[in-house]
Amino acid sequence: MGNTPLHCAAYRAHRHCALKLLKNGADSKIRNKNSQTPFDLAQGAEMKLILGGSLEKVINKRLKRYEGLLWMVRPLFRFL
Repeated sequence: MGNTPLHCAAYRAHRHCALKLLKNGADSKIRNKNSQTPFDLAQGAEMKLILGGSLEKVINKRLKRYEGLLWMVRPLFRFL
């Protein structure tokens, strides 16, 4: 059907797999042969949040609260 791994993860509600794919650059806007995005195939509200990007915003907000500015500075010091 022309589904990507992200389409399959969304359809089967494998949230950890979908998060891993998205963090590693999977395109959530890509369409399969039936012109469906992973969001269209998503099973459950939590998967729709993950694919819609809302969950990432919540996670980043929590990181800012608990780690302060450290979460922004950390990538600068990866070479150490």
